Amino acid sequence: MTVFVVGCSNNPPQACSQGSSLSTCSERLEHSDGHSIYHGQIHRHGLKSVNGDITLPFTRFSTGKNKPAVFFLGGGPGLSNLGFTPPASLLKDFDVIVMEYRGVGKSSIELKSPYFKKALFKLKGELNLSAAEELRPYYQKGFQHLKDQGIVFEEFSVSAIADDIEFLRQQLGYKTINFLGHSFGTRIALQYKALYPAQVDSSVLFALNTPGGFIWYPDQTQSLLHRYQVSLENSGSDKSEPFKHMLNNQKDWPTRWFGIPADPARALFGAFMLTYNRHTAGFAYNAMLGAQKGNSFSWFALSKTYGTFIRMGFNWSDLFLKAYLADCNPQWIQAADEQGRDTLFQSPSSILFAGYREFKEVSGICEPKNIPLDFTNTLVVTGEFDPSTPLERIPSSLPEHQHIVVQNYGHADPLYRNKELAGKVISNYLLHGQADPYAFGFNPVFEPRPFTQ
Repeated sequence: MTVFVVGCSNNPPQACSQGSSLSTCSERLEHSDGHSIYHGQIHRHGLKSVNGDITLPFTRFSTGKNKPAVFFLGGGPGLSNLGFTPPASLLKDFDVIVMEYRGVGKSSIELKSPYFKKALFKLKGELNLSAAEELRPYYQKGFQHLKDQGIVFEEFSVSAIADDIEFLRQQLGYKTINFLGHSFGTRIALQYKALYPAQVDSSVLFALNTPGGFIWYPDQTQSLLHRYQVSLENSGSDKSEPFKHMLNNQKDWPTRWFGIPADPARALFGAFMLTYNRHTAGFAYNAMLGAQKGNSFSWFALSKTYGTFIRMGFNWSDLFLKAYLADCNPQWIQAADEQGRDTLFQSPSSILFAGYREFKEVSGICEPKNIPLDFTNTLVVTGEFDPSTPLERIPSSLPEHQHIVVQNYGHADPLYRNKELAGKVISNYLLHGQADPYAFGFNPVFEPRPFTQ
């Protein structure tokens, strides 16, 4: 059964401000087993981009009247925010709202230019700024192409997304809200709290991405790899010594597999992406150990599947524009590049941020956006071996009792590997302000193996 509701509704229903000159809103209610699902969209007017309007769909999950709200903010940029289904353990006590990010997915304005993908297909050799010189003209064309389409860059910033959330909060009638954020979503949650502190009750942030967090520093990655090697050693793994030798006595990466070309830069970039989560990290590390010995089919496979990842992995236009708007800083980019000269993964950020000069040429800016960090009523959950938002980046201002480190987990594992368990942890903190440091249990260390774990 589907019931159409005029205006966005809360419990009790509340109509949208249909007469607003800035936006409108609509929603429909679908009844489902145990909970109701509302599908709606907001229409925001008065933009300077394209035709001045943008439509963003959202989904609201609810199991009863007068429940507090949790806004889910997922990872990215370059990924839709609509794919998340909240666990029953969270829906028991909360309404959960999932709204699309502007510029990606089902946003009526989608950031699209073929040149960013074309740039990444030019990658070869090494992961550093020198090797990325050939990519820069394509980055320039990509940013210019977006501008020529009528995209006003600042209207797709983290602050703009925070404003979308605030508008939807008002339309749904929630006096205050909570946040469940992951990775890129945590940056949005931090920005929203800085702009609208009185509207935030509590937050649970997985894989915390603070200002500067879109740039990966190789020294921090190397520190994580040494911690991982110690865990292998403590577990008695026979991979411990080869991994330690690879860290301390790295050989040149092979460029062929039985005579067939295998590009090291593409293989390394793919391996770095795979180390985000424990079910794929073991495969990546195993491929790298094999490559250090010589011929390795897994290394060759990483090189050859790079193209598939670039074609299908992200909306690269959205990723580049939002990351540059947030963290474009020549000093940070050059520092990461210099650190990569003597580290295992070199500097993947040098590839993604090699177009900072071109971005400034087109946009007129290349300055990071600072966000004052307020961790009041905030729980942060970090995977012990997350190379994207590593432990090494956790701000000293975060109180220790508000931080859970999940052993032997990566970037997305704590939230997605067991969503019902994660839902219980989230609900417990949002309702009672309690955080059990051992809530996620003990997870054995994953090993460099040619299969998922």
